[in-house]
Amino acid sequence: MAYTPDRFDDVPEYTDQRGAHRDHFEGAAAAGAGVRPFLLIAVAAILVGLFVGVALPFLQRGDDSTTADATASVTATASDDAASASGDDEREGTAASETEEAKKSEDAEESKKAEASTKAEESRKAEASKRAEESKQAEESRKAAEESKQAEESKKAEESKQAEESRKAEESKKAEESREAAAAAAEESRKAEESKKAEESRAAEESKKAEESRKAEASKQADESRAAASRAAEESRKVAEAREAEASKKAEASKKAEASKKAEASKKAEASVKKNRVVVYNATRVNKLAAGYADRLEKAGFTNVTAENWNGYGLSSSAVLYNQSSFKGTAEAVAKELGIPAYQTPNLKLNGVAAVMFK
Repeated sequence: MAYTPDRFDDVPEYTDQRGAHRDHFEGAAAAGAGVRPFLLIAVAAILVGLFVGVALPFLQRGDDSTTADATASVTATASDDAASASGDDEREGTAASETEEAKKSEDAEESKKAEASTKAEESRKAEASKRAEESKQAEESRKAAEESKQAEESKKAEESKQAEESRKAEESKKAEESREAAAAAAEESRKAEESKKAEESRAAEESKKAEESRKAEASKQADESRAAASRAAEESRKVAEAREAEASKKAEASKKAEASKKAEASKKAEASVKKNRVVVYNATRVNKLAAGYADRLEKAGFTNVTAENWNGYGLSSSAVLYNQSSFKGTAEAVAKELGIPAYQTPNLKLNGVAAVMFK
């Protein structure tokens, strides 16, 4: 059971010592509410136990109180000395008389209780019988009213059913008449549509025949025009092919003459560059290294080749050196033949090309 706020929640006095508000204890209140049913059950069990253990035996002590007193008196008398035996007999007689009177009083009380209980039971039965009779009469009255209501409803339902059937019959008749009228109108419309379609079909057929005739004539004229155009195109193509063949022959002859001229010039230029002086230097201690490369250049067509030892500096790998631009062609030809790079070096003191070989 959750905590329900009330009008005291905003009052400062309704807080704990540290100022915490009541809603901080909502969880504890809910836990206490959950334990409350178990506490109620425990209290009820204790009350039942007290009734069974205390009240019920107290109510039953009326039957046994006199007997218990007599037994206690006899027990007390039996414990006396033998000298007071006559006094004890007198007390025992008095106790017996009191016990008998108590039993008679108890029997009379029980008889009164039984008679009252019998009268109460008879009154209860009479009341129950009266209620049953009234309930029976009420049930019969309800059933009669229910049957009357059902009969009325059945009558109304029958009348409603007859009215509904009459309405449906009228609607069915009207619907049938409407369908017949619609069918007649549809038949007339169908006949008119068929007549219209037949007329349109005839007109379309005539138009189709006229179109086919026109297309046939146009196709014939187009075929004749295409044939004439094809003949003219064929003649034009042949003339163009002859013209292109003539131009191709002239271009081929011109190309061959140009190539021959370039080859002749290249041969002359190559022969010219191979006439310049080329010195192959041996930059290592390998014998005849420069002489071997010089022979290779002579076989390649170089006419002025010599072999010497290299005394210069500044190089660490094979290279072709030249100082004047006029020897560039010769240097490039030597570099191409030996497979090494060519460099222009203004400080080279040689009227020609130097090939410095390191391997």
